Amino acid sequence: MQLFFVNPRYEDHRWDGARVHITQLTKSLTALGHRVFAFPHLAREELIPLQHAGFGKLQQLRQMDAFYVRIEGTPPVLPRFMKWPMSGLFRHVPVVWEVNATPQLRHLKWSHAETGRAEARLARFRQASRQADLAICNTHGLADYARDLGITQRAVVPLGSDPDLFFLDASGTEDVPANLGGLNVVWCGNAAIAWHDLDSLMAAARELESEPGIRFYIVAKEPPIIDLPANVVLLGERPYAQMPGLLAHMDVGLCLYRKENWTSYGTFSSPLKLFDYMASGLIILASPIEQVRECFSRGDIGFMLPFEEPVALADTLKRILREKPQMQAKRTTARLLVTQYYNWRRVAEETAQAILSLKSMQS
Repeated sequence: MQLFFVNPRYEDHRWDGARVHITQLTKSLTALGHRVFAFPHLAREELIPLQHAGFGKLQQLRQMDAFYVRIEGTPPVLPRFMKWPMSGLFRHVPVVWEVNATPQLRHLKWSHAETGRAEARLARFRQASRQADLAICNTHGLADYARDLGITQRAVVPLGSDPDLFFLDASGTEDVPANLGGLNVVWCGNAAIAWHDLDSLMAAARELESEPGIRFYIVAKEPPIIDLPANVVLLGERPYAQMPGLLAHMDVGLCLYRKENWTSYGTFSSPLKLFDYMASGLIILASPIEQVRECFSRGDIGFMLPFEEPVALADTLKRILREKPQMQAKRTTARLLVTQYYNWRRVAEETAQAILSLKSMQS
């Protein structure tokens, strides 16, 4: 199969979730024998640059099995060949949306003065969705959104981790000391995103300052919190290649979110940190968003916590510290779920199967 990835988005100087997702998916699709192309200025890692020449480029595009468009909460900016009249040359090529977020992603940033602009964005999104033949969605909530847009063919494909990269004995990092008698607790992510619940993390850390064995590590740009508790260490952002060794020094992985009153489709995230924690054999403490509930339904990997309950977080960490030897089964189960299901090879297989099934329906 040949795919044209219309709009891959990279932060060239940092590894955010989009870059990890795109890189791991295209790497896994390539390993399965598929070829994924992009415009030359967007091609990275496993993506193959499209030809520069006009006629040769059009011929190459006409041979694609699908045009693959990443959707992150805003209407896609499409190239000229996907717009009328040139789009008539490619009617036989299905358009696939990879839906990672709804426009409600931006809801937390919209003021009442921007309501009209928000409605205009939604209208543009709905109009753009008419071109999509298939939506590949990270969660069932996103599939519901794609359904409401009118996209008739939908596939739910949860994301994953790389168990060959993230594992229990990955070579470690020197700035996180061993804590054999205690707990190293980690949170990774973009601290500026408003639905992450760093307030509960900080409140729990302050309550646990008298517990010398529990240490918190934040892997992110500087969070919007000036006065960090003494037991919280800000490590800053790390290159992706360093993350396996860092997580191998941790005991507990946090996925904390605010209440879902900002979205009607649930917190859309299929959070990559959750799967990397699991691959690294960490005990998971997480808010009950859809993907977390799904993972916990497959095995006992830790503890689901109520939204925005720092006391419950602190109490659970104290319990884990008291019963640390008995927690090994949760760590083993978490790792096993990644090797069996929550891995990028399975993501690539299900993605390819959804596209090939669409092709067979249209032929």
